[in-house]
Amino acid sequence: MNKAFLLNVMVTNQAPLASGIQMSLQSTAAVTISITDVNEAPYFPNRNEPIRRLEGESPGRLLTTFSAVDPDRSMQQALRYSKLSDPANWLTINTTNGQVFTTGVLDRESSFVKDDVYQAKFLATDNGVPPASGTGTLLIQLIDINDNAPELLPKEAQICERPNGKGINITASDVDRKPSADPFVFELPSVPSSIRRNWTISRIN
Repeated sequence: MNKAFLLNVMVTNQAPLASGIQMSLQSTAAVTISITDVNEAPYFPNRNEPIRRLEGESPGRLLTTFSAVDPDRSMQQALRYSKLSDPANWLTINTTNGQVFTTGVLDRESSFVKDDVYQAKFLATDNGVPPASGTGTLLIQLIDINDNAPELLPKEAQICERPNGKGINITASDVDRKPSADPFVFELPSVPSSIRRNWTISRIN
């Protein structure tokens, strides 16, 4: 699309004209400037704050609409969205409206999550000639839920078979955050009954 601007330019002679010259010190001219618009890339508005979602969201849930802006508004171009980076393969994006859905279960404890935040990158491409594209990063802060059982440590131990011998120190760890983690409650199973006859458990600290 072309745009034209009409400018009226005036020029003035700083030095006075010679004696006897009957002319104006100024003259004007009309200047037409034509500007040819080039296709600019769409962009995603800055989203410094992550969206907050509970971990464990099931597949098929709508998380957000991650839409881009086309600076060439007068061209009325269509945008199409695609996924650029999704390390855990948890997400999909609607190609026409930018709606982001889950395709897997969001897990805060995943190795793909850093400091409780998951990052995915998306691409928006217009239908200009030639097409232009822009990228955006979606930040998802995953809120912890109690979805992991505590783990006993050590997993294996040995003890000599003798009366009044020293016991075994055991502890536990949980990858969930408080209050879904410690403090823990330790107890021996009641079945079979011989376990509680032969073993006791007591708190050290």
